[in-house]
Amino acid sequence: MAATAKLDLEKLTQAMAFYCELMQEIKIRDQGIAELSHAPVPAQIAYESAYLQLRMICELIAIACLVVHGDIPATTQKMKKTWEADQIIKRLSEIHPESYPHPVMPNKDDKFRLVAVDSGFLQKSELLHLYGRCGDKLHRGTVKNARHRISPRNVTFTQIQAWREKITRLLQHHWIVLFDSVDQIGVQMGDLGHSPAWNYWKKVEPLPEPPAPDSQT
Repeated sequence: MAATAKLDLEKLTQAMAFYCELMQEIKIRDQGIAELSHAPVPAQIAYESAYLQLRMICELIAIACLVVHGDIPATTQKMKKTWEADQIIKRLSEIHPESYPHPVMPNKDDKFRLVAVDSGFLQKSELLHLYGRCGDKLHRGTVKNARHRISPRNVTFTQIQAWREKITRLLQHHWIVLFDSVDQIGVQMGDLGHSPAWNYWKKVEPLPEPPAPDSQT
């Protein structure tokens, strides 16, 4: 949501309601991946279905970024008609480099203080890589490689689980950095049974230092 001298809180509230719906869908699809790992279906079908859900999650993250930053003047109707996660993320990054979610976590010494997560989360470049990888996994292949592309021998959920953990670490607690503003939005995903919640954090200027007491002579 683009911030100007006077932020439109009504539009922000509407955008964040939609944003939280998208975050809830991500949780549902993530749960689906967890259940696929032991679903009573052939491993190859579960494997491909899990990658389909990962691809959907990439698209949901990209769409959510566009929803909350969609009133930036440089965003276009063409962008808003695009479903391709890589195109949305790349274009938004050109317009607003901080448009991607910023993961945070409670400080270990002070649970009321949040600190940045600096590793282990799905970085922007990794989302673009994962999105392309999912596309590759969801095609059967060519005559040249169809026999060896996917078989029960090379199906494993280890890498899929690693992607899930990165996505969770990115989104569980995250900041949205508003465009042209020092204010931010905090989002907490919560567990599957609870809807994601958001809070608007307005930067408050620090109080001036009190004047030094007169020196005694």
